[in-house]
Amino acid sequence: MTALISYHSNRKQWTTDGRRQTTKGMLWAFVFCCFTCFAWGQTTGYQGKRLMFKTDVVSPISERGINMGLEYVVLRNVVIGLDFSLTGRQYTQNLPTYYELHNASPPVKASIRDMQVGITGQYFLNTALPAPKGSYVFGKYYIGQADIFAVDHIIREGKDDYLEGFQINNVSSHQFDLGVGYQEVFFGFLLVDFDFGMSAASLFLNKNNEELLPHRRDIVADFADKHGPNIFSLGTWRDTPGGIGLSVHLKIGILLF
Repeated sequence: MTALISYHSNRKQWTTDGRRQTTKGMLWAFVFCCFTCFAWGQTTGYQGKRLMFKTDVVSPISERGINMGLEYVVLRNVVIGLDFSLTGRQYTQNLPTYYELHNASPPVKASIRDMQVGITGQYFLNTALPAPKGSYVFGKYYIGQADIFAVDHIIREGKDDYLEGFQINNVSSHQFDLGVGYQEVFFGFLLVDFDFGMSAASLFLNKNNEELLPHRRDIVADFADKHGPNIFSLGTWRDTPGGIGLSVHLKIGILLF
């Protein structure tokens, strides 16, 4: 029988430069930028309306989280926005030594809980209609912090093997998306926005941190290749844990004014 010994790092928080960070600074930056949108110069917009609030209805299913944001028409065909996302996905780990002994994957799943804020840009292709109506191309860039939980398989000579849980807090996370989308306006205020594109994410683990054994970094990298894209992962794309793949979003929102 394999036991699970859960180990927690006493909430010690570290980043790649060894400094303590919290998510409060990101949230204040998000609020500040939202107010900046209100103060932007006058533009045409759709029926004179420029500011939009939207929330993604796919994220609660695909990413076990939320995604919402504010967008603002800055030119006739250009929209900029600020997004806030919180994801909490779970992953089945592939531990070869555990599978050899038990012919199964570990019963305890790994998880990545990631809080991010980001900036988005959209260029609408139909010059006959003012944004935000019609087809568009977009780019998004997010930064944030993630908490990672995983299990390690420990084998002791002459004794029972066991699973040991470990957690890494406040790992710097980045993500960018590129793609195409289409947005429709109903009743002059209701927005339905669908987009499809390529997503790439990175988790910047500190290789020199005493608490993260080298093989545990590999354990995280093994399932982190699915972190980022929300429908299909193509695997890793750089030397930091994280994935590249395809993502879709369906957002519902309103034109505020």
